[in-house]
Amino acid sequence: SSGINAEYGDSTFCFCLFFASNSGDHALSCLTGGYSIMRHDGIRDLVAEICVYAGLKGVEKEKLLLPCGNHDFHHAANTAPDARMDVVVSGLWRDMQSAYMDVRIFHANAPSYLSDH
Repeated sequence: SSGINAEYGDSTFCFCLFFASNSGDHALSCLTGGYSIMRHDGIRDLVAEICVYAGLKGVEKEKLLLPCGNHDFHHAANTAPDARMDVVVSGLWRDMQSAYMDVRIFHANAPSYLSDH
């Protein structure tokens, strides 16, 4: 479990001091303790390793993007001067063309993803 070593039945206290079930549901959404970052970085590293193993060249992790200036982008676009892509691979789809990959880790059963439909 990802909590403090104080288990009570099938529950544990998390580092955020939330009394969490050992089912893992809380661990998928808790931002305390760095576990969400470790999951993200692990998947990012795995994607990069698979690209290298497949023989692709120019695989880079956490590559800085070029500054976008004062362009008006979609509200979700990261326009910060230190914006990065998780994995950039040259020649994935076409020679001399870069593919930019962003890794997203989410909890598919989180209430925000569930609907009444």
